[in-house]
Amino acid sequence: MNGADFERSSDPWITISPNGTIYESSMPFDSNFINEAMMVNRSTDGGDTWSNPITLTFDNDPTVVQDKDSITADPLDSSFVYAAWDRCVYTDASRNVIVVCPTWFSRTTDGGASWEPVRIIYNPPNGLASNGIEIVVLPNGTLVGMFNKYDNTSASFFTIRSTDKGASWSPPTLIDADFDIGITDVKTGEVVRGGAANIVVDPVSGTLYFVWEDARFSGNLRDGIAFSTSTDGGLSWSPAVQVNQAPSVQAYLPSTAVSTSGRIAITYYDFRKDTPDPNTLLTNYWQITSQDGGKTWQEIPLSPSFDLRTAPRSSGFMVGDYEGLVPIGNSFLSLFVATNSGNTSNRTDVFAASTAATSNTAANGHVEVNSRPLTTGEQMQLRRRRPPSIVP
Repeated sequence: MNGADFERSSDPWITISPNGTIYESSMPFDSNFINEAMMVNRSTDGGDTWSNPITLTFDNDPTVVQDKDSITADPLDSSFVYAAWDRCVYTDASRNVIVVCPTWFSRTTDGGASWEPVRIIYNPPNGLASNGIEIVVLPNGTLVGMFNKYDNTSASFFTIRSTDKGASWSPPTLIDADFDIGITDVKTGEVVRGGAANIVVDPVSGTLYFVWEDARFSGNLRDGIAFSTSTDGGLSWSPAVQVNQAPSVQAYLPSTAVSTSGRIAITYYDFRKDTPDPNTLLTNYWQITSQDGGKTWQEIPLSPSFDLRTAPRSSGFMVGDYEGLVPIGNSFLSLFVATNSGNTSNRTDVFAASTAATSNTAANGHVEVNSRPLTTGEQMQLRRRRPPSIVP
């Protein structure tokens, strides 16, 4: 799907238009990280076949990195699809210190037949960088883009808005500060890869829901899952509340989704079933749901305990970066990664967990969960990782 012009392709993101066309964005590159691109493919037959890739942008500058793409099909108009990503410029080819990292954008207005020239839609002030753009579409057609803006000492989340299908964008509006201190194995001090944030919109009411990792609830002792809402299209946000159901342990890599009935789901990992044994780090994947706008939550497990220390290391023990959560009716399909504990020849697999509420869910909280290994083509990504330090 990368046109055979690159050695690898990463950061896949999938979106589906109202007419059923599937769009996949990704970032192919060579192993020397010199040749990099942002590309889009589409399928009009449910994913059985795919178009040749369209290159939105290409770089062979060793001081430049393309990163953190996302793609959003307009749910109100199949002609429009919006792609966004970060393009970070470093001081030199070592790529250790960022000079600037603006948010770039392109859109199609003809159902993917062509794409407009790429352009910057948010350029952070000197000494700051933007990261992790996601775009959602309100029921009135307004686009809301969420991203993280940070420097070497602090970070915050912001939104930008477009009322003309991405032709122009507003100045940023603050969502909240980002007090993510990072995840570790507290028994050994080793780093665990976390850092996710995710925004979704209720397709009926237009209410926005936002989740991220944050340590404010424990006095900066541990990350929990923060939750905030906006009922005015992202112009103002409710105070953050902690929603992970075992608040005395670290929780990380949240994803969120909302159904047409207004039911909210959030998934995350935590260590509540871990033991004092320093040779293992028992981890579980959970889903919580709320039918009252986040006032109360019901929790179910999506995985048995697995040993996170079996995971490959990429800036820490890593299972995330290729995950997703989508509503199916009033239920949810979660795509997540878990380790095969102790199996170093096949460290992880991707799983699909379908959570179907039974008729008496409201009475007893019972939910049926059907988990299975993920088939080819089902992987989705909510990739969240803060880049290295920028120039002071």
